[in-house]
Amino acid sequence: MTQPRIPRIEDYEPLIGAENVERIRKKAEKFKGLRVVNFNSTYYGGGVAEMLSSLTLLLNSLGLQAEWRVIAGTPDFFSITKKMHNALQGGEIDLSGIKKEIFEQVTFENSVRNFVTHDFVIVHDPQPLALIEFYKKKCPWIWRCHIDLSQPQREMWNYPPGLDRSVRCRHRQLPRIQT
Repeated sequence: MTQPRIPRIEDYEPLIGAENVERIRKKAEKFKGLRVVNFNSTYYGGGVAEMLSSLTLLLNSLGLQAEWRVIAGTPDFFSITKKMHNALQGGEIDLSGIKKEIFEQVTFENSVRNFVTHDFVIVHDPQPLALIEFYKKKCPWIWRCHIDLSQPQREMWNYPPGLDRSVRCRHRQLPRIQT
């Protein structure tokens, strides 16, 4: 039986070259020992989940303490958040009072389930973004956006209130929408 192991940056050398491996290793040095938590909305079934499965192991092999947390929710919650996700990409949405109530209640429950005592938080899906509303912000929160935000629907862009919207996606400036 072979010994279990996690992926290491050296495993990527045939794909990215020795210089890039060394550059990544040097950059990771300044983050060694820091605790990072990654939030998203599913363990499987999408590119973010596939990426986090490998990324958290790779970050740990580089000396960070990386965790991966998936938010829980009801079918209604995920139906609403799918519409919110689509609205961020320009789709239509009707954010009724009951939909907002369901979204906010489930988000609050997730904030109670997940203690954040990390050096930084990375949110990978729009669904868990509002978690920040329920924490005393003690560390940087980063939204690593994986969707096209070039034409967000106004109502969704302005909800929930209080989120920092100065995010760049693929080096393109996001549209400025008056709130």
